[in-house]
Formats: sequence, structure tokens, C-alpha cells
Amino acid sequence: MVSAVLPGRLRQRATLLLTTAAALCLGASAQDVPSGKAVGGKTKGFVVSSLIAAAYAGADDCPDGLTLDAIPAYLATLSEAEQARISRPENAGELNIKASGDAQKDACTYPTLFKRPPVKAVQGKIGYGLNLDGEESANDFVTPEGQRGVDNEMYRATGCTKRFRPGGAVGASKERASVGDEATIASLRGGEMTILLEVSGIDDERNDPEVMIGVYSGVDAAVTDSQGNVIADSTQRITENRKWHSQAHGRIVDGVIISEPFDLRLKHKSAISYTEMFVRGAQLRLTMQPDGSVKGMLGGYRDIETLYGGVPRAYARALELGGSFDCPSYYTALYQYADGPINPDTGKRDSISAAWDIEAVPAFVIHDATLAASQAKNPAAKQR
Repeated sequence: MVSAVLPGRLRQRATLLLTTAAALCLGASAQDVPSGKAVGGKTKGFVVSSLIAAAYAGADDCPDGLTLDAIPAYLATLSEAEQARISRPENAGELNIKASGDAQKDACTYPTLFKRPPVKAVQGKIGYGLNLDGEESANDFVTPEGQRGVDNEMYRATGCTKRFRPGGAVGASKERASVGDEATIASLRGGEMTILLEVSGIDDERNDPEVMIGVYSGVDAAVTDSQGNVIADSTQRITENRKWHSQAHGRIVDGVIISEPFDLRLKHKSAISYTEMFVRGAQLRLTMQPDGSVKGMLGGYRDIETLYGGVPRAYARALELGGSFDCPSYYTALYQYADGPINPDTGKRDSISAAWDIEAVPAFVIHDATLAASQAKNPAAKQR
């Protein structure tokens, strides 16, 4: 009856609200709506509220200082006489052009065409992340808590670069957030990007040998309070685009949700960047909190081309000159420290181990079965 009376967009929202209301009438919460996706058990849904690089900031990380920004990096390639000439105020325009490429091409879009000094890599042994390969080597990091075998070469490559240095964002919403992290958090809270989690087939929330874990790009913006914090129990729809649907087997051990490795693909939008977050061999470790939320870590091997293509090439010269890092040095470092599986087509490694701190709050996660019913009545109500 409702859908026959309301106009298109309101009909779609009413259908979703009725779905949520039906779940509540059955005594379910946003975490406990039966999904039908696993045999038995219940399902917990979440919307991600924070995703920041798992990077450590210690006194011995960068004994040689920080990686040079674009202009100092360019100047370092010149003779002393040329440095003095191009640094004069009347040559500022020429310096900006050459530090960010040349008159025809910018250094972010064509990073291999321009020679720059290498990055100053992290030299400390302490780092956050996961043991992705199940091995321990002398090159691996050790967490502050003493966990060995941590794979996080992204931190090694970028941890001494100002833009990615943990704690580098003024007024950061998270203690360890970098400038780059703040852009991602703003996108998650501002509606540009939504990431949904779902754990189904739960028989015991403390210890369960088999559950299913889903990670999806969402359609709806996360709902926030007046302070910009993501609030619980909103209704969130999964995108129709199955490219951004990822699922994995997992288990629960002492209240920690642990996934098996899986390939993760998500739509990633941050500031003016629009790309894909592609993580090979992704692993999740999520600890259930007393308030129903989850906190933990996502680790895996980040695909370099989608990673690089989403940020520097979108900003080009503006990022090179004002983004607190140098594109050619950054791009070279990603491949220099790449430790992911060898690509059989190229014979090279094209992904790099990385880790993120992740937080999520309970949400009603709506699958396409409900969407199909809604769209059958309102064909114009399509997802993005």
C-alpha cells in the first residue's frame, strides 16, 4: 500500500524503512538481523567509521630526517650554481614548473620520466600490521606489544614522508592520523565513500569455528551526529556492482573476528580522487566491543597502480607542489619495497604489504534481494 501512494524516491526509502522495522518487530537489532546467507546463526552488520594507515611514530624511525618535498627534491638534482639561480624570487615560476615536471608533462602523471632522490625509508624495527605470509624474517616489523613477523612495507616506504607521517594532520580526528588519512576519514563521514561489513552464520559471539565475512561498497552515506561522528543503527544498502563485493570464510576466537585471506576490491573516493582500493590477500582482525562496534586491523597487499593512480594523478601539479611529498620518489619507492606475490604476466611484484586501523559501528546492511523488490516497483530507483 505504501509503495502505491508515495513518489519514486520516497517509495524506495519507505521500503527500506519497512524492512528495518520488520527486523525490529522480530526482536532483532542492527547487529542481529538474520541474513539467510549462512546456515543457521545470526548476522551482524556494520558501517566503517574510520580507516587510517597503521603506521608507528617512534624516535628512531627516521634518523636521516624526512623525505624531501617536491621543490627540495628537484633542487637536489641540480648543481649549486643552478640551485642558486633558479631559487631567486624572479625565477619562482620556472622553479614551480620544473619541480613538478616540465612545461608539457607533470611529474605526478609521468613519475618515471623525472629523476628525484630516493625516499628516506623507515629504519626502526617497531611497526603495526599483520603477519601476512605466516613467516618471520629479520626484515619484518615487531609490534609494540611484541608480535613478530609483521608485514608492512608501505609503512617502511612512506613512514618518513611528511604527508604520510603518522600524527602529521593538524587537529586530526584520530591520534595517529596522517594528512592522507584525514582525507579518507572525511570521505567516510561525508558521504563520498561508504564501506560496509557483514559477519553471518554466528552461533557463538565469543568462539565460533566458521562464519562468513562480507566487505562491500555501500550506496548510502553514513549517518553522522552534529560532531561528524558516524552513528549506529542506520540502514545501509550494498552497491549493485558486484566488483565491489568481497567475501571470505572466517572464525571468531575469544571475541575476535578473523578472516581467511581474500581479495578485496572497494570503490575508493577521497577529496577529488576516484579509484579502486584493491588489496590482494586481505585479512581482517576485528575485536567486538561492549557497545556493539568493532575495532581492529585490515592488512593485505595493496595493488600499486590503483593506489598510485587514485591520489597523485588526480592532483597532479597542485599535489606535487603543495601536498608535502614528491611523486617520482613516492612511485619509485612503492615498487622498490613491493613484497606482494609475483605477477605471472610481468614476472614482477606489483603490490606492497600494508595495514589499516579500522573501526565500524552497527548498521542494518541491506542486500540486493530487498533492492530488487523495491526496484521492480520503481525502476527509476537505481543504485549508483
